[in-house]
Amino acid sequence: MPPKSSKASSSKGNAKGSGGNARKEDEVELNRKAIRKFLKGYEKACQEKSLIPLPSIVQKLTRLVKSEEGPQSLNVPFLITEECTVDALQILFDHLDTNFPHYQQLSFVRNNLCDKGVQLIAKWLQPNNHLLTLEIIDNRIGLKGCSSISRALQHNECLTKLVLDYNELGDDGSSILSMGIAWCPTLKYLSLNYCNINDEGAIVIGNEIIGKSTSIQVLELQGNPFQERGFQSIADNLVHAQKLTLLNLSACNDGMLLKDDCILKLCESIRSNQSNCLEELNLNLILLEKQSLNRLLNVVKEKNNLLRLKLYEKVDKEIYKLIVEQLQINYKAFVDRNKPKKKKKENKDDSKKKV
Repeated sequence: MPPKSSKASSSKGNAKGSGGNARKEDEVELNRKAIRKFLKGYEKACQEKSLIPLPSIVQKLTRLVKSEEGPQSLNVPFLITEECTVDALQILFDHLDTNFPHYQQLSFVRNNLCDKGVQLIAKWLQPNNHLLTLEIIDNRIGLKGCSSISRALQHNECLTKLVLDYNELGDDGSSILSMGIAWCPTLKYLSLNYCNINDEGAIVIGNEIIGKSTSIQVLELQGNPFQERGFQSIADNLVHAQKLTLLNLSACNDGMLLKDDCILKLCESIRSNQSNCLEELNLNLILLEKQSLNRLLNVVKEKNNLLRLKLYEKVDKEIYKLIVEQLQINYKAFVDRNKPKKKKKENKDDSKKKV
């Protein structure tokens, strides 16, 4: 039987390619229609309430519709930077959920939400089954807002990242949040940087989040003023951490010298942790004694799962150099452990037998 002509096969390939492109173009056009429908309904609803549509939403979506490549999907990350009233939030949520059922990221930055706005966000979050990332940054969250978020997290089974940086949560707010975060089964990334958390709040974070969470992998606590008692609780509970790979304590302790007892306990917990999950520890902008540095060097030598250790530039240079060299050894071992295994080549004799 004569072989098929190459022209025929190439024309089939071109037909498949053109068919795929046509489907993609159809999808982009459907996305354009969905966005236009959202904008029309959203702007009309705002007018009825005598509200101005949020420019960060309208401008982004308008640019997306008018762009040459068009919206490839309706999974659009939204960043909102204007001041928002409760009515403005309610209209936004109503229309987003109707027209964008698959969006996964929503960020609020300096919107003056306060407790009422955050309570509405929490009420909407509780049954939400598609949002993966929620950021509420510098929005004056109070105790009522913390309570509502905590309750929502206990029922939400989708959110993986929560960022609440630059909110004056304090000890009471962070403690309330910790209770809900500990029971959120999907939350992997938690950031509470610069939230004015002191010792009492850090103790609860240690007990509830580090000691009990079965999902948290990244915990950011940079710039909180807790001191020895807070550090001790975090260190004590680190032994029970199940999945924590990154712990950021940078700029805590108000820039004061951290006692060696805290580092001793921290190193003991890292050694005793059976999951060996911790890969990165950030102690930047914290003054450490020479003895503490030697303890960290020894634990880095013993636990090759530690790949990154960030320290203040004012620490002892010689010990710091030894720590860096050991981390490089640990990283090389990590790369070697995770290299994909090469498939064994079959012997010619084996292949003949199979035939």
